[in-house]
Amino acid sequence: MQHEASFSVPQGMQPGLARALKLILRELEQVLVPELQSDRARSTAGMLAQLLRHLALRETQLPDLLDEWTRQQQALLSEAGAAFDPGEGGAFERNRRVTAAVADLSARIAAHSVSDTGAGLTDPWCRRAVTAERNHLAARSSAEREAPSLQHSSERAALLDVTPERLRPYLATKLPGFGSVQVTKVHKLLGGFSKETFIIDAQADGNAMPLVMRRDIALGPVAGSVADEVPLLRALHAQSMPVPRPLLVEADRSVFGEAFFIAPKAAGETAFSNVHGLDMGGGQENAARALAEVLGRLHRLDASAMNLPRSFFDADLSMADCVRRQVEAYERGWFSRTHQPSPTMSAAFAWLRANLPPSAGRPCIVHGDAGLHNLMMDAGRVSVMLDWELSHMGDPVEDLAYCRTWVDQALPWSEFLEIYYRHGGVEYRPEYESFYSVLSNLRVVVFAAQSGYGSHWSEHPELPLMFATTHYHNVFLDKVAAQLAG
Repeated sequence: MQHEASFSVPQGMQPGLARALKLILRELEQVLVPELQSDRARSTAGMLAQLLRHLALRETQLPDLLDEWTRQQQALLSEAGAAFDPGEGGAFERNRRVTAAVADLSARIAAHSVSDTGAGLTDPWCRRAVTAERNHLAARSSAEREAPSLQHSSERAALLDVTPERLRPYLATKLPGFGSVQVTKVHKLLGGFSKETFIIDAQADGNAMPLVMRRDIALGPVAGSVADEVPLLRALHAQSMPVPRPLLVEADRSVFGEAFFIAPKAAGETAFSNVHGLDMGGGQENAARALAEVLGRLHRLDASAMNLPRSFFDADLSMADCVRRQVEAYERGWFSRTHQPSPTMSAAFAWLRANLPPSAGRPCIVHGDAGLHNLMMDAGRVSVMLDWELSHMGDPVEDLAYCRTWVDQALPWSEFLEIYYRHGGVEYRPEYESFYSVLSNLRVVVFAAQSGYGSHWSEHPELPLMFATTHYHNVFLDKVAAQLAG
């Protein structure tokens, strides 16, 4: 892949100060003030505080930090015999030019940094370039910690508003077989970095019928719509997998602003809370065992017999083909939406292409986000596995490498694998765990860049998108840098 014209996204892709402050004001007025005692309000307050620190840094210390990083990268280029003059302009533009030069050279060198063990970059210069970026990120994070602490149109706001009064006639029309449908309450859940989730308290002929609405976010970080998930969910449900069972899917954005589906609400609670962490009074061991069973059952499924759309399952693709397509898709997403060149990301994409795991059997259905946070538990059993927007055909090692971070907090890995194999799981290839760990962290950086694009261009930017842009980008870029440079 050629990167000569990769960084063509206009400057200012991150949200401007005025736009961000208006969004913060909106969240303070609409979220914090009414709900300050709730988990959502406390979580929102924490995100807002982090965002304020980031904006303060951009307006004060960041130019000096960028100048220092520019000098370090100029020294690296001189050392490599590729002296580079960033020319005139402010700190941001000068740094952008020299960083693009280092990123280009990093990609060319990393393409030959092949390691049979997946131990990361082998070239010393490339490792120093990645480490320099990591040091810059650490300086920015330190400065952010020490820094002192948008309304959209009324028509758009009314369209996005999910209320009992608007839902009642819609459900009565769409679900005639359920009799007289009443909606008493609608509650938006905490989170929503890729999609929005609403809990709907409803009744059908006097009987409780709790529902869940899953809705797209305009210009969100993940490509595709909730409508695209429905064929897979229905096929998995037919295989007795614990997945959401969509009652209806609505692609018409004129109904509630974006596409959505509605499914029955599963009983229980998630095994991990963004507020409380992995705290289930000992239930985390049961959750880890349950995850092993679910993944074993998922990975043993024969996708060719499930009548899946060709956009999801292509019988002509090998496992290696699927993984290569995944890397290429993330790379396209990064270079089309990023606002800042990165030696780490350029090197990482080149390293991933050079170290693709070989095929080992047929590709499997991969969940893509198989952590305990997406597992609903009820009375010690799985009621549903959530959030299938990242699902794809690929290597089951991807799911296993991803979930191990969660599992190791609750259960010996050998016990997890024993349960996984007992329920049909395929052979775990630990030698490729590092590859998929890099890929997993890298995709979060890509999603953060895409969140930045959405924050900049969306008519109605959401706080989670802006938070992901400023926080998760740096956190997970540092993880990628650490994995590559050691």
